[in-house]
Amino acid sequence: MKKKIWIGIGGVSLIFLGAFIPTFMKSQNLEKSPSSHSEGSIVELTWMDLQKLDLKTGKLPDDIAKKLTGPVKLPGFIVPLEANVEESTHFLFVPNQAYCVHVPPPPANLMVEVKSRDPVKNKELQGPIWLEGFITLENSQNQFGTAAWQFKGVKHYAYELPK
Repeated sequence: MKKKIWIGIGGVSLIFLGAFIPTFMKSQNLEKSPSSHSEGSIVELTWMDLQKLDLKTGKLPDDIAKKLTGPVKLPGFIVPLEANVEESTHFLFVPNQAYCVHVPPPPANLMVEVKSRDPVKNKELQGPIWLEGFITLENSQNQFGTAAWQFKGVKHYAYELPK
């Protein structure tokens, strides 16, 4: 009986998250993304791209894997992993602020671990930002759950809504 209740609650959570994430991304105009790299270009990734990682098999569709062969940029929110309240160099990057420290944590394919040379100032933690760099498929465990992705060579700047 307990198993059925747990599955029911989990199913409701997944339905809620499945409905919320695409709605958020559409409202922020974050869904469009080029299909591949041209020389010297930075490809805009979306959370929908990263969500296509099959967590059971570790497989990624070829079109998404092709996007990861060069520099990318991704919009999102920071969840600091350090105690420093003024700035952060080690943090999780997630698609929305609701994923900060809530239980259950977001799925691993919607969490990116970032170790940045340049600290992100506390004031930038209040809203969405862009990250640019190289993203790789590499699991890491932290106090908030498992991140399936790592971001390296990070540059960050404020996210502005399209006009």
